[in-house]
Amino acid sequence: MRWDPFREAALFWTGVEESTRFTPDFEIEETDDGFFFKADLLGIKENEVDIAVTGNRLTISGHIYNPREGSYAGFTRAFTLPEGSDGNKQIRAALDGGVLTVMLSKGLERCRYRD
Repeated sequence: MRWDPFREAALFWTGVEESTRFTPDFEIEETDDGFFFKADLLGIKENEVDIAVTGNRLTISGHIYNPREGSYAGFTRAFTLPEGSDGNKQIRAALDGGVLTVMLSKGLERCRYRD
C-alpha cells in the first residue's frame, strides 16, 4: 500500500482516528441441537467481542487495538439463520487461544455445548 498523505492528515483535521476493518473467516455447522460457529480471532480479548441475536439474525463483532501503530481494527459479521430460528435465545461462547466458538441452540431444551 502506498503512502496517502490525505489519510494521514485526516486524523489532524478531524481529530478522529480512522479504524481499519478485517473480516475473519467463520466455519459454520448445523447440528441436530443447533448451530456451531468457529473463527480465528488471534489477538482479540473476550471483552472486545460482542455477540447478539435479533430475530433469526446472529451478529458477531469485535475490535482490536494495536498500541504499536496506535490504530484500531474491527469486524462485523452477520448470519441469517433459517426461518423459524428466531426462538434461539441460548448462546454459549468461548474465546480460547484466539479461537472463538459459538453454539446457538435450536431450542432451549435441546442445547448442549460442543467441545
